[in-house]
Amino acid sequence: MTVETAVAPWLDNYPIYRQLWSSIDHAPGTELKLVPSGRNLTVQWSTVAGIALVSSELQSVPFVRVADALRGVIEIAVSGTGWNTLRQDTTYTCEVFAYGTVLDRFSFRSSLPEPGEVSISGAEVYASPRQLLETFGMIPGADVQTTVNLSGEWSLTSERYWSKVLPATQPLYGLWVNDVYAPMVEYADLALSGERAWAIVGTSDDSYTLYYKGPETLSRSFVETAYSRAVLRYLEQATAEVERRTQRFFNRRRLIRESYRGLSGQRQLSLRHYPVIVDRTFRLDCFAYAREVTRRYAEAEVAGSQSANGTPVHVDGRTGLATLNQSLWDYGDNFYSIGDAFGMFNTFPKGENNIEVSYTAGYDTPPIEISYATALLASIPLAIFWQQQITQGMSGLSLGCANLNFGDLFSKWFSQWQQQATQILENYQTFDISAL
Repeated sequence: MTVETAVAPWLDNYPIYRQLWSSIDHAPGTELKLVPSGRNLTVQWSTVAGIALVSSELQSVPFVRVADALRGVIEIAVSGTGWNTLRQDTTYTCEVFAYGTVLDRFSFRSSLPEPGEVSISGAEVYASPRQLLETFGMIPGADVQTTVNLSGEWSLTSERYWSKVLPATQPLYGLWVNDVYAPMVEYADLALSGERAWAIVGTSDDSYTLYYKGPETLSRSFVETAYSRAVLRYLEQATAEVERRTQRFFNRRRLIRESYRGLSGQRQLSLRHYPVIVDRTFRLDCFAYAREVTRRYAEAEVAGSQSANGTPVHVDGRTGLATLNQSLWDYGDNFYSIGDAFGMFNTFPKGENNIEVSYTAGYDTPPIEISYATALLASIPLAIFWQQQITQGMSGLSLGCANLNFGDLFSKWFSQWQQQATQILENYQTFDISAL
């Protein structure tokens, strides 16, 4: 096996998605329908010195393609020889042409992006108002309002969004479909905002239209919003508590340039989040002490859980364990590097934060027991809130020969809920430990 000394650009074969519109207001229904007739989708990169690269969807290896014709979404991904004309230290103006006109223009730079993370599956809140209602159902005689049912009367638009007209008097405190949370975005960002998202567009003074994008079929799904801002707030706080205790997240996210410490003789790297999905956005970068990338492993160099043969890196998706497969003997035809092979090629480089990994990890929807634990944790402060609202600070009430102690109304359930949640979260708890 031959060692490639050149490191491919970070954006090599990395998909960039853009949405094309037929009007500047980006209103519903103005998404450009990318019908094949006369389309000739083309993308070009240029600077003040002129055009550097042009690619058309009609080429044998195009750098642009249609990702969703009904929503006007395209994918741009430069790969292979395309990088021979694009410099990593230069900012280009990228223009998209179709039907004989410029439809999009943005800045393009192939240098390393800023570290961070991006939500993919939505589900940023791990429990739903309906699950809160089920938790309070354990208390005999408890009658509380946590959810507003929005199921029924959903229709599918021509862009394949689910839509529903709601009265202007109906507030929305989050949105859940079959107990899975979806984030709110602007309508102009709906097509490019992960797998689940929703937006509202005002149609009149008396009503507005709710648009939803997701894998569910809303005509036969349970759709809800929280009854009040307090219900949503305590669900958000319980979700943060679950992540704090377990040191993990339970939706699907893309981690960008997550840094690790390289240890002496290290051949395995335990990624902080799992399960791991190796896709086109996967990057494992090894840095020298001068912060120069000496090795980069992308999707093509990584084997999944089923096979560890013939690839430099093996990633076990279930556990998130990345293993270097190559050894000194794989580099026998590169004698110039044989002296560094023990410390460079068959192990990860040693140093502080000199390994960076970009990868996709997590769950499409939170595990059932995690949702249950989140609902239990959210029920405690919500019960206290309702108790204070009802009692107005009174410790009890006497009605004839009956005495009611408000302090016993909910508090006897708190320890039980807390204990159940703790038992569940302990099974998912992880620790980030590095040997010295």
